[in-house]
Parts: sequence; structure tokens; C-alpha cells
Amino acid sequence: MEPNHRARQICPAITEIKLALRQVYPNILADDFRDDGSRHTAGLALDILLCSINEEEKRIADNIIDALIDVHALARWGNILFTDYDGNVARYFSVNGNMPYGPPYCQRRSRTSTELIALRDSSARDRETTSKALKLGRAHRNHIHLDYYDWNLRLQTRMDNGVRVYRYKPRNENPINPEWEWDQKIVADWPRHAFLTGFSGALVAALRRREGRDVNTQGFVGLGGCRKQLRAAAARGVVF
Repeated sequence: MEPNHRARQICPAITEIKLALRQVYPNILADDFRDDGSRHTAGLALDILLCSINEEEKRIADNIIDALIDVHALARWGNILFTDYDGNVARYFSVNGNMPYGPPYCQRRSRTSTELIALRDSSARDRETTSKALKLGRAHRNHIHLDYYDWNLRLQTRMDNGVRVYRYKPRNENPINPEWEWDQKIVADWPRHAFLTGFSGALVAALRRREGRDVNTQGFVGLGGCRKQLRAAAARGVVF
């Protein structure tokens, strides 16, 4: 079978979430497509650029995450990643929404940076796993990540002249001598929840309940400003 979507296309559910966000936060920065062979390339992921170490942006990020949990029965997103803090210690968390991510659902599951660092440094057996978890957590200090990705639907891959390409079987294949085709931009099929629409109004209402107002986001610090604030926090002794 050929993929169930076109290359460089964003899934309807992600588009619906972006529509709702921009009604409440008119200038919010939200990055969907990225040409890096990731779930972003598959059109299944959204990065909402908010700085976890900035008090106002963290407040807004928490409201967005809580509102997404409020409407999960309609939106059916798969996974959310961001960062909390226990005083001067970062706490990296995920919120799972559906299979193939495991339960409990719609609850924050987290590990602190100090827990991960201690486990990485004390256990050779767990070093690779915890190093990856620490790297993933640190990568989500400057944005909320949300996706509809299902790794069971990822297509076969190979390297072609240094470029990773993805394998699929076209619908119009020759039944006697089928030919597999390869593409750089497909990555994975979309799960059924990625086709959901019609929930943006409910998400807007949930966001406005959490915020009490629409928020002008023109003054947000952006990625560069967030990097500076994270470096300043590390200098103050915050453990990432």
C-alpha cells in the first residue's frame, strides 16, 4: 500500500490544534514541519515554542498542556513532552494520550535531572538509556512537543547516497511483479486519530477557561532568548 498522506503535508489534527492556539495566543510560535526524517517530517508533530525557565511562558505552557488534557477525548493526541522544576532541579515529563504509548494516560510522568544523572553515572547497564532520556529532556526545555506518532506505522528505511529514504508499496503496483518505491519525505503513515478535526472550538474554550483572556505573545523570548535564560539559570545552580 502507498502511504495514506502526501509528502510535506501536516495532519488535520495538528492543523486543528494550531488553529485553536492562534485564536487565544495570536502571535504564538508553533513549528510543525521539519525536514529531518522525524515525526515532524511525517506531519505528525508540533513544537510550541515556550521557555520553561521563564515564569510567564511556563505558566502559559502549563495552561496549554492542561487544556489539551481537558479535550483529549476529542483531540486524541498521542504524546506531550515538556519540563517542570523542583526548586533548582529540572523535572522532565511526558504525558501519554493513546496507544502505542503506555498508561497511565493524561498524567504527567517524570524524572528529575538529578535522578537521571545519578543513574547514568552509577550504572553501566543503564548508561545508554538514561543518557538518551537526559538528552531528550534537555531538548524540551524551550518548547512543548506534541505528536500523533505511532512507531508501528513507520515505513521501512534505507540510506540512498547519504539520504534516508522510506519504503512503500504503491496502490497501482503490478500484481505479478510488484515494485517497491522510495521517498525521502513520507516517514510514517498517519494513525486514525491524526485525521480528527472539529475540536478546535472546544480547545479554544478550554484555553480561555485556563487563561481567562486571550494573550498577546509578541513579547515572548523566543529560542535565542530562552537559551540565554537557560544559561543564566545554570549559572545560578539550576541542574538540567
